[in-house]
Amino acid sequence: MTTSYLPTDRRVLLIPIDDSEDAEKSVSWTLQNLCRPGGDDLLYFLHVVPERQFDVIGGDAAETIVDEDEDAERRAVDHAKNFIKHRILEKLEDKKVPHQVEIVRFRTDTESVGTVISERAATLNAAAVVMAKHRQGAIRAFFIGSATNFVANHCKQPVVVLH
Repeated sequence: MTTSYLPTDRRVLLIPIDDSEDAEKSVSWTLQNLCRPGGDDLLYFLHVVPERQFDVIGGDAAETIVDEDEDAERRAVDHAKNFIKHRILEKLEDKKVPHQVEIVRFRTDTESVGTVISERAATLNAAAVVMAKHRQGAIRAFFIGSATNFVANHCKQPVVVLH
């Protein structure tokens, strides 16, 4: 769901998205508050689909065989495409805002997702990265971390964090 055309004469606004209401709100907020009249902005959506990870606990690892479930991986990507199409891109139809969608699939954790977002923002020379602060408990945020927090602290481009 990516295209290779990236006009350099447009101001790029990078919006990392997932399948949450917070992502939808980030898109709506960006359309209302950051997009300039005249259509010279490009909304660049970045969605990370985590690759399945397996933990083997105990036993003889040499005897443990885990088959890759290609159908599960395809369903995860299809789910992402469906979410993006029906809950994100439909918001852009009547506004005719130029956009591009990139779906990345790889092994992830909070830091790696934050790194991907930060690196993509630098590559695109994004005017801003717009992210929602996900509602997670303080204990979970302390132990697991937050991709939004990582980006806010490591990204060289301006970061807008919506609460």
